Amino acid sequence: MNELDGLPIVFGVTGHRDIPPADEPALTSAVRAIFDGFHQRYPATPLRLLTPLAAGADRIVARAAIAAGIPIYVPMPFDEAEYRKDFDAAESAEFDELLAVAKAHYAVGFDGDNDAQNVAERARRARQYALVGRYVAYNAHVLIALWDGSISGALGGTANIVDYRLYGGPAPYGDEQSLLDAPQTGAVYHVLTARSGDDRLALDVPVGTLVVKTRLGDVDVDRDPFSPLYARIERFNEDAAHLAPADRGRLQHVAEQLATRYQRSYLWALNFISILTPVAAIALALAHTELAELPLALTYTFLAIVAYAVYRISDAREWKDRSIEYRALEMALLVQHVWESIGLEKRVANYYLRIQRSELEWIRDAARTNEIFHEPSRTDPERGVVIARDFISSQRAFFTKAAARDRTRCRRLEIITSCAIAVGAVFTATFIAISFANAAHWHPDGFASLLSGGPTCIRGIVIATIVAAVSHEYSNRRAFHAQSRRYDSAFAIYDRAQEIVEDSDGRPLEERLLITRDVVFEVGKEALAESANWLVMQRELPVEMLHV
Repeated sequence: MNELDGLPIVFGVTGHRDIPPADEPALTSAVRAIFDGFHQRYPATPLRLLTPLAAGADRIVARAAIAAGIPIYVPMPFDEAEYRKDFDAAESAEFDELLAVAKAHYAVGFDGDNDAQNVAERARRARQYALVGRYVAYNAHVLIALWDGSISGALGGTANIVDYRLYGGPAPYGDEQSLLDAPQTGAVYHVLTARSGDDRLALDVPVGTLVVKTRLGDVDVDRDPFSPLYARIERFNEDAAHLAPADRGRLQHVAEQLATRYQRSYLWALNFISILTPVAAIALALAHTELAELPLALTYTFLAIVAYAVYRISDAREWKDRSIEYRALEMALLVQHVWESIGLEKRVANYYLRIQRSELEWIRDAARTNEIFHEPSRTDPERGVVIARDFISSQRAFFTKAAARDRTRCRRLEIITSCAIAVGAVFTATFIAISFANAAHWHPDGFASLLSGGPTCIRGIVIATIVAAVSHEYSNRRAFHAQSRRYDSAFAIYDRAQEIVEDSDGRPLEERLLITRDVVFEVGKEALAESANWLVMQRELPVEMLHV
């Protein structure tokens, strides 16, 4: 995806090959209804289809997608020549027709010890079909299954792929993930389908009936539990559509532009609230010490309303959430770019947000989708080493600067807080002295007399307390102290990485490439982990009215 055409919702297909021709119109109509429903609910989001173009279900869904204007991509269990051996003349002609309009086609590789010489064996061939079925199920947001619902133990069969989609699968289907990782699952849009020569469904639910299957049971389409995921993708595409054409391009660049835009908005909101809230509080405090000061009370009311309005706008438009999520996506895509440039065949999605899932899952999905549909970085080994070293040095420089910046900000706010507390203590001591001075004249109205004797002290105590509270609260909201420590730790990692790659200077290119590749892999994993932890920490510090 070199030019921005949006972050897509990806469909996949699995299903029977022996579908009665008479049922194809009903099935096509049901599949079109699925596509049309997504177009209506997510108008800013492009749709794409992964289909191996096997006979039967794959091709019915492919034709429906083409008619709906949805590009198709064709992952195949073997190379094209080997794949054609499974088609008769008519099927091969249909395959050629559909392949001609596909955006891309490619083999998914070999499973285990399969290779080009032994895949003619029936058992090995079944493993290849299982592999491509797993590939489609894993990489699709929505898996459309044209299926009769019967359970079969056939490897790579429709039931097997549906089961993988709903519950995840062990080797050889699993990706490079820890055994403790939650399996990658998703919804299956089950379109009830008969098979040729099988009339078991004749008296049951009509062919073409749709139900959404999840690991927790069947639900209606409007209750798809993965709708929040689709909505996050739609939100990203809506935001991207408002960028100027010059700011569009590779997905990483788009994520960076959006993150920067929303970061400015939420920092403006936080700073605005941080100024108005204490000013309003001071006005209210002074109004209480001067009971006739109606203008001060009105000032408090006005400033409080404005501050609350800014808070509500920031909260409703999710400025901070968007900023940190898009920044996290940018980092994921940057690591992916560097890994590709150095020749690492690793998937960022397998190392990112492994614990933090829920609504943040869309970031992993976006990284995985980008890996499928964009053109990989094509560089020579020498250039790959340069890109990797630039990544390490730029990250090292960033964390050096960021740690120093946040330490300075934290220290300044601590000084302000300490000074405000000291000033408040001085006013308090003065007020106590006045109290003792008036003690000899105590009577029922003595407290009013006391106040009239020390209004300046009261005002000073109130203002100093508010300043101390606001500066401390603002420092906590920005997490300057915690971030500076995290940045120091990250700097140490990149500093060590730079030392290793610089020590490899003068060695043969192949040796330097291997060393840099190992370092970048480890650094990339650390970058993804740090980005995920930063994201979660920032989400726990939303923009709110300050508590003073």
